[in-house]
Amino acid sequence: DQLQVACDRANQRLHAHFALLAWPFAIEQDLVLDFDGDHDNSTVLSLIDILKKDATRDKLNLSLAHSRELTSHHIKQVADGLPPSLKDLELSFAGCAQLDDVSLQAFAGKFPSSMTRLHINLMGCPDISNRG
Repeated sequence: DQLQVACDRANQRLHAHFALLAWPFAIEQDLVLDFDGDHDNSTVLSLIDILKKDATRDKLNLSLAHSRELTSHHIKQVADGLPPSLKDLELSFAGCAQLDDVSLQAFAGKFPSSMTRLHINLMGCPDISNRG
């Protein structure tokens, strides 16, 4: 049924929108993998899974700039959540002092084949070199 498909897509998009808005808070509170925080394995609310399920999303802009808590572990979570139909990706990790060249390796093999544009802002990340 076309109406059901359209409603499912709209719900996926809306859920992903809220997941992206919640992502910085979730990093601070270590809730990216289980956002509701009840640690009940039967109903895990993973921001990674929610974002990845937004199957029609072709553009993503996420800023985690100036996050003191942001580590390589969190970069991997972002990479794991990239939607499969993504074409345009813009990320900002500006001023995230805990990141280094190894942090960026989390994206290896994670970019969808559909991607045509990538922009990552790493200004103010002192441990990231041109090798990263």
